[in-house]
Amino acid sequence: MPHTDYLSGQTKQELGDRPPDNQTLKRNLLWDDYQEALEYVKDLRLQLLEEEKPTQEVVVQNVIARGYKEGWTNEEWAARQGAKLLEEACERWACTKHDNPSLYVLDKKVREMRVLAGGLFDQTECWVGTGVISEIAREEDADCLVVLFCSAEAQGFDLVEEAVTKSQKDVKRGKRLIENV
Repeated sequence: MPHTDYLSGQTKQELGDRPPDNQTLKRNLLWDDYQEALEYVKDLRLQLLEEEKPTQEVVVQNVIARGYKEGWTNEEWAARQGAKLLEEACERWACTKHDNPSLYVLDKKVREMRVLAGGLFDQTECWVGTGVISEIAREEDADCLVVLFCSAEAQGFDLVEEAVTKSQKDVKRGKRLIENV
């Protein structure tokens, strides 16, 4: 590939045999340095990305740091998350503003379900020996996440960033106190 003057776009042949002036030499050296620096930054960025933990792992490690996985097999922990998800979905429903009598029945049922799901989540003996049907749970978990992404987008925030921030704050809080179990 013929050498090109980056400012004029002319090749060495087009410029003729005349030597480039100092300004052209400096400009070309700076361009080469710039291209080299860009490659270095790209390589460094790729290294950092490879070293970073995936977001899911960061959030899960924060939950584990709170003590919520302690004593559970992966199967039991996955099953127990269903009750936690139901509790959180009920709390999310409670954020819905409406003045529709048709939805009042749902409000009442959701409040009851939240109490039931939260209570069962805290009753550890219920979860010993439980599990999930992984192939189906995987698809349903993804469905839940799709709904949450859409909700976050409609509200104008990044759900993934929010999950990392929330899980980090919750580490300090530890496990919730279990009352009346």
